[in-house]
Amino acid sequence: MYISATIATYLLRCHPRLMINNLERIRKLRALQLKQMRKDKKLTQEQLEELSGVSRQTIISIEKGDMGWNSDSEQLIVEALNNYQTE
Repeated sequence: MYISATIATYLLRCHPRLMINNLERIRKLRALQLKQMRKDKKLTQEQLEELSGVSRQTIISIEKGDMGWNSDSEQLIVEALNNYQTE
């Protein structure tokens, strides 16, 4: 779902809790998706670390939803998962 900048600004100003809750849900959903993608490829966190160059601690934090994704980590992880061929 796309939210225009104007609506997002209004929601953030008038209902900051609503925006924070939605951002938290999105982060948790992305964490679950990443973990499921990794498991579908039958990769351990250590293997994903080697393939992506992103530290295992960062992968653990992202998969738990404890930390947001920065664009560099996200790009490296997604590329590693997309390029990995299961035997």
